[in-house]
Amino acid sequence: MYRISEFSQITGLSKETLRYYAEVKLLEPAYIEPSNNYRYYDVGSYFFAKKVKDKSTIYFNRLRRSTNSLHRVRSRSDDSMERRYHDCSSYR
Repeated sequence: MYRISEFSQITGLSKETLRYYAEVKLLEPAYIEPSNNYRYYDVGSYFFAKKVKDKSTIYFNRLRRSTNSLHRVRSRSDDSMERRYHDCSSYR
């Protein structure tokens, strides 16, 4: 069993992220010590955490790509609108 700090180092997930995942019941500790509320994770938790991290990385990479695409579209749209404005202003 690994304490949260050890598990955080092993998985690359921050302690805050692990606490949040426990709160939303995505990845709960295998055991919580009643006397001090220390969270303990087991090997099964490791494999699940790895899967969650891999999926979130894929998701955020896709999100980042789509956001970059939207920024390019917006930039092109802004350029196009500016050109149209300048073209129209010559008729004044």
